[in-house]
Amino acid sequence: MQNLNPNINSSKLGACILLYGDSDSGKTTSFLTLEDPSLHINTQSKDARTTFNQFKHNKKITCVAPEGFDDLMDSENRWLEQVRKGEFPFKSVMLDDLTFSQSSFRFELEDDRHGARVLDDEKKTGLRGLTDRFRFEKPDWRSIGSMMSRITYLLNQFSKFGIVVVATAIATHDFPKYGGGVKTAPNLEGFDYTRLLHGY
Repeated sequence: MQNLNPNINSSKLGACILLYGDSDSGKTTSFLTLEDPSLHINTQSKDARTTFNQFKHNKKITCVAPEGFDDLMDSENRWLEQVRKGEFPFKSVMLDDLTFSQSSFRFELEDDRHGARVLDDEKKTGLRGLTDRFRFEKPDWRSIGSMMSRITYLLNQFSKFGIVVVATAIATHDFPKYGGGVKTAPNLEGFDYTRLLHGY
């Protein structure tokens, strides 16, 4: 069990920040305001370096792009071990972004599910029949929630060691038909993850 000193100087604590907004609203650009040296974890389709290079800066940035869920989990576990040993070379980290991460994890699950269906069909009929590659089943939503929770939990452990952690997400807007104001929230799906996200 990890002992946490309640009397620690607040300046030595990190922070966990969720930054969400519309596309091209400046979420990725805000990374340039974080303390150096900084690590940018890009899960979007676009290359964030094209955004950073629009500005003159002398920031000490390292950019990485994980190749799927397992690669991201392995990297976060390795980085967290470095953090605990005092060997992590960064003072701030941004995961950019959660909405795209969730989408790519869904693709992985769809492909895995499709492969399982093909094998099942071959066992039953001896033939490779037509299978629905993109059919998403109810249990898969909990799998995605678990995947998202795991990467968020690990990443936010860094903040206990004085590192600022920022995650971004695309915003979604709800325009009620009958009264009330516009409601805005991060565009994340599923039940468990969105319910527990505030706890991370």
